[in-house]
Amino acid sequence: SMRTTLSRLRSLSGNLYGSASDATKYLSDIGIKIGTDGTLSIGNKDTLKSLLESDPAKVSKFFSGSDSFAAQVSSVVSDVVGSTGLAQS
Repeated sequence: SMRTTLSRLRSLSGNLYGSASDATKYLSDIGIKIGTDGTLSIGNKDTLKSLLESDPAKVSKFFSGSDSFAAQVSSVVSDVVGSTGLAQS
């Protein structure tokens, strides 16, 4: 179960967030990369800086809302530690 959870978290880095026509639909589109150990880091600071300066709402939208990266991470974590999650079982 824990391996499945880890796999689900890792897969989030390659998921599409937003619509296919959005310029910021993947983590890499905003300059974020996932390391081989599963950690997220700034992979392209110029891309992230440029987006934050030109259109901070795009970055905010990527991390907020019901279909956002943060919402997906929260869903996976809730499946483990939520009131009906794996840890409670």
